[in-house]
Amino acid sequence: MKLAIVTGSLAPYASRLYSAFAERHGVDITVMQCTGAEPGREWQLPADRRFRLISLPGFRRHLSDVSHIYFNPAVIRELGRLKPDRILIDSFSPTQVLAALYGIATRTPYVLGVEGSRDIDPGETSLPHAIARRLLARRADFGSCTSEAAREMMVSWGLPAERTGIVPHAGSWPAPSSIRDFDDRPYDLLLCGTLNERKNPLFIADVVDRLVAKGLHPSIRIVGDGALRSVFAGRLAAAGVEARFDGYLQQHAIIDAYQTAKVLVFPTKADTWGLVANEALLCGTPVLASPHAVSSQELLLAFGTGLVRELDPAVWASTLKSVIASPALWRCFRDRRHEAMARFSIESAVAGYAVVHRVSAAGGCGASLKAPGRSRAARAPSYE
Repeated sequence: MKLAIVTGSLAPYASRLYSAFAERHGVDITVMQCTGAEPGREWQLPADRRFRLISLPGFRRHLSDVSHIYFNPAVIRELGRLKPDRILIDSFSPTQVLAALYGIATRTPYVLGVEGSRDIDPGETSLPHAIARRLLARRADFGSCTSEAAREMMVSWGLPAERTGIVPHAGSWPAPSSIRDFDDRPYDLLLCGTLNERKNPLFIADVVDRLVAKGLHPSIRIVGDGALRSVFAGRLAAAGVEARFDGYLQQHAIIDAYQTAKVLVFPTKADTWGLVANEALLCGTPVLASPHAVSSQELLLAFGTGLVRELDPAVWASTLKSVIASPALWRCFRDRRHEAMARFSIESAVAGYAVVHRVSAAGGCGASLKAPGRSRAARAPSYE
């Protein structure tokens, strides 16, 4: 089978999935990306890919770190040359709409890939977004969803649930061979992500102020960069806490960074998933997160690998103080990671992708595969 994937910008976790899927199922994959890199994305893609990668010429406009408009008419030419058996589109920019229209005109089945949830989806508040989602979803052959929340959203657009499948996020890299224990982690807190309003780093400055007022001066490591870096650094310096700013790190360095901290803090205001929760999971690092990421519900709470709290600085300060002061509680969170790792493994993601694309282990089309089941929820330790 020849599969064409039309995406905005290829991310490392997607590259890993496509390579594993192509290798296991013998699928011929061509990825067509609208741009080589979006603002704030400093990642490097692995060189040993098992698929072709094409960067499409055209127009691009970046409205925010999560909102992009792409218009790449060349996608029609490339699809015409390739003549794929199936197309996957993963957003609703004009380029992806053109790819879907190509599929409709040529009777080439297309899969609609989405992540997110209805409470943060533009289709809930914008009529043009709502129309595009419903038109493309109802004509899609199948739906590829990263979460149950994404599946619920796609069903609300008119695609029947039986024509959807879950492809869980597996992360960009495998778990390290060894995990550092509590006493081998010199930093109390790790913040990882773009330093902007949506990722909410200044909330962590408020939390640190309250920890200092409680007599605790936490050390904090920050991976990432952004417009709020100088303000954030000033707030931490004024609080008198040790802060290390790494900027953007690549794979091996970021794995090490996760293992130098006792807790990952994730105070996002809105995330369609939140891959940092998966990365922390792989490194045995508990997470304290806001409820405004889909991973907070379907990974942290479902498997007990972290805690989810509303964005109240006093609550976060009390919660962090309890975890940092208790190696036993910290190890309890760490030890809950194994069931979650099985659910969010590359094997589980590839199996889900096979269901979405109806591909058998031998590489044939139309096979009936059972989708990976949902794991039972684990009960997280609780305290106030």
